[in-house]
Amino acid sequence: MVTITAGKARHATSAIGLTLTYQRPVGSCSRSIWRARVWLGLLPATMFQLAHCVDLADFATPDTPRRGDDFVLHQLHSTVDVHCRTAIGWRSLTWITGGLSYQERHLAPRLPHTAYPLVASRLQTVCAERDTPIRIHATSRQAVCSHTRWLRLMGVRPE
Repeated sequence: MVTITAGKARHATSAIGLTLTYQRPVGSCSRSIWRARVWLGLLPATMFQLAHCVDLADFATPDTPRRGDDFVLHQLHSTVDVHCRTAIGWRSLTWITGGLSYQERHLAPRLPHTAYPLVASRLQTVCAERDTPIRIHATSRQAVCSHTRWLRLMGVRPE
């Protein structure tokens, strides 16, 4: 535990120290750190939440074996695609989040995330042929609303 904590402290110190060393004035440095935290931390974390922690996704019961009987069906049931095609910047958003908005990252983990949009249409075709439901949020607004409903559901005390 001490080694992990020391390693994280050393990493944070070097990351902030290097930024402070090479960027002046200090105000712009703090803005740069804030931008990096938002772009490299908050956006991927939010995309993960919108793909997994929503009311459309299924969750395994405690007595279900890990990943269930069928890995592909488990992934299709527990992940929701989020199509955030904004007028400006959706390609950048997909690149920054590493394709977290696509289920295909679970089904083909060695595939480059830039190929996920192409594979997504093929996956939809195959799932339609096999009558397997695939879950998709057509807009980012739908994904956020679904996540909000899920959070409310998680806040309800079990009976």
